[in-house]
This record gives sequence, C-alpha cells and structure tokens, in this order.
Amino acid sequence: MELEALFSLFKKPFTVKYPFEPSPAPEGFRGRTEFTDECVGCGACAAVCPPKAITIVDEKKTRTMRIDHGLCIFCRSCQDICPWEGINLTQKFEMATLNRAESYDEIEHDLILCQGCGKVITTRRHMEEIRKKIEKVGLLDKDRNNIESYCISCKKDQFAREAIEASQPI
Repeated sequence: MELEALFSLFKKPFTVKYPFEPSPAPEGFRGRTEFTDECVGCGACAAVCPPKAITIVDEKKTRTMRIDHGLCIFCRSCQDICPWEGINLTQKFEMATLNRAESYDEIEHDLILCQGCGKVITTRRHMEEIRKKIEKVGLLDKDRNNIESYCISCKKDQFAREAIEASQPI
C-alpha cells in the first residue's frame, strides 16, 4: 500500500483542474438554450416547451420571447420543432449566477397588427420569411399580395363584402 502511494506521486493525476481549466462538454451535450440570429419570432418553440420555460409577451408593437434557464429541462423540443433554426442548445453548462437577469435569454421582434381589428398577425421578420418562401414557389399574386394587412377573420369579412358588392346589380 505504501509503495502504491509512492508511485502515485510521479504519475499524472486522473482528475481535471476544472474551475481553473475549461472542461469541454461531451459530444451531444444539451446545455444552455439560446436564441440565434435566425429566430423569426413565430412562437413554435414556446408552444412545445413542456415546462413552459419559453414565454411570449406581445405588448403594443413588440413581441418579447424569453427563455428562463431555471425552468428549462434541456429536452431539445424547442430546437427540434423550430423550422428556422432560431433556437439552439449550446455547449454552455456553467449557468450559476448571482444576477437573476443573467438566467434569461431574450429576443425582441416587431409585430404586424391587423389593419381591421388590431389583433396580432405575426412578427415582421416571420412575415418576411413567409413572403420569401411563397414567392419562391410562385404563389404570390395580386390576390395574395397584401398577406400581412389583415387577420383571417378580417380577410373573411372583406372577402364577403366584396362578394356581396360584386353580386349587386349596378
């Protein structure tokens, strides 16, 4: 036993000097969840978050999306559902802090409001991405040019009024 202790003095240690040297996370590690620059504010991530760690607050003309890292269970549902690659689980695992504001990740987006009733349609960035996709496949024509002007209810009402006006004899 004493001989083994003597040999261990000349061997490299098995442990890492963690707080003083960075310790890389293993491959596939699910660390801190963060919004990326690709986020369009669609809210798909908040809809599938089991612990409701991602919240959406629409105030006036701004949507604020927030991840509470204290509630996040690192399940990766948000990353898997996002069609825009707007949210990722990083390799960061050191999240202890004395400042509560550092335990959140937030992103803000401008909202598009219905011109008829004032309800939220979506975010401006989301609408831009939708417009790009439907232009790419050739679905944007004169009837669909104002896709961001009215919500579905107001579009139905407008369509009904136009149909009634068109059927009235002059």
